[in-house]
Amino acid sequence: MQYRPKQVALVLETRFQEANQLIDGIAAFNRAHERWQLFVDSGERSTLDSEPLTQGTWNGVILGRHLPGFLARAAAQKLPCVEVADDPRRFDGVPKVRPDNLAIGRKAADHLLRQGFPSYGFCGFSNEHWSLQRRTGFVSRLKQSGKTCQIIETAFPANGPSHWSLDEEELLTAWVSRCPRPVAIFCCNDYRAAMLLGACGRAGLMVPTDVAILGTNNNPHICGLGPTPLSSVSLDLEHIGQIAAGVLLDLMGGKPPARSDQLVFSGEVIPRESSSIDALGDAQVSAAMQLIREQATQGLRIDQICQHAHLSRSSLERRFRRLLGHSPQDMLRNEQLHHARCLLIQTDKKLPEIAEACGFEHPEHFCVVFKRITGMTPTGYRRQMKSASSP
Repeated sequence: MQYRPKQVALVLETRFQEANQLIDGIAAFNRAHERWQLFVDSGERSTLDSEPLTQGTWNGVILGRHLPGFLARAAAQKLPCVEVADDPRRFDGVPKVRPDNLAIGRKAADHLLRQGFPSYGFCGFSNEHWSLQRRTGFVSRLKQSGKTCQIIETAFPANGPSHWSLDEEELLTAWVSRCPRPVAIFCCNDYRAAMLLGACGRAGLMVPTDVAILGTNNNPHICGLGPTPLSSVSLDLEHIGQIAAGVLLDLMGGKPPARSDQLVFSGEVIPRESSSIDALGDAQVSAAMQLIREQATQGLRIDQICQHAHLSRSSLERRFRRLLGHSPQDMLRNEQLHHARCLLIQTDKKLPEIAEACGFEHPEHFCVVFKRITGMTPTGYRRQMKSASSP
């Protein structure tokens, strides 16, 4: 009997870069584990046509948008489906694999906090759940470090007027002009970041000297389009595509998914000029900050930082406060606690081990500093973070 590969439909809008990254991940999984015949339906035409369902054309579907009508018809035909829509709505019996937007926000905050900016902002969309979640993760991480956040959120129109972007840029121009400077602003996606970059130009603000900008999605066609290349959080959507393909393989084999809504984030910040501390205009402060980032967990002392920057302690302190709004000691502690948070979440190391790994001589001192800055004990923080990440 002639072998017939299973037919899998990828209902993904390829006009969006995110969809193409998902397809790359699905294709990589297919090459490594299966030999499905993949069909890409970029215009979602198949979701309007019941023939592939009723005639058994497909063996499985990966769906890029939440389409309840299609999912109901697919369920009636017992057709395995997996959603990769970044949308919290669910259809009973259909597993979802999507980005962990809270984790994305926290990653953005960690990056900007490590740069040592004194003020922070968030620029997003008020009617997009993924944007609201990224804002929540960003603001919560800032709060743990004792920082506040300026926020602007407006509704993104699916089919808005042609002048919407111009009106929006005027709003952003007025908002960013009122932000305390220097300020580091996390944008919900690269499109929003590009709009903010244009608004800064209209307001006469320098990027990143006055305003540092960090986007999301790492779309090269947007990040490299403006006068200043945009830093961005990469979502690693190829990885999500691979996971979704694995879930579909299990469903097609009759195995139920371990989780009905799987949140995934394994991306990193891709730094570019828009959030670079080298643009502070003070080479000695930049050198001090670079040393702190590299050696904060190795018992680094303030006098060593001063020696490296060729400045007296008072001069270094004065320049830090003028440019960044905080002291070198504040940055040193923040860098140590950033490393501590990672170890508390990602490992089972005991507190004395973590204290030593973060440059503290005594665990008791580490616990006091951690609680003073975050408002929580290290053990309480670990418990809260692990509870939040459990299915």
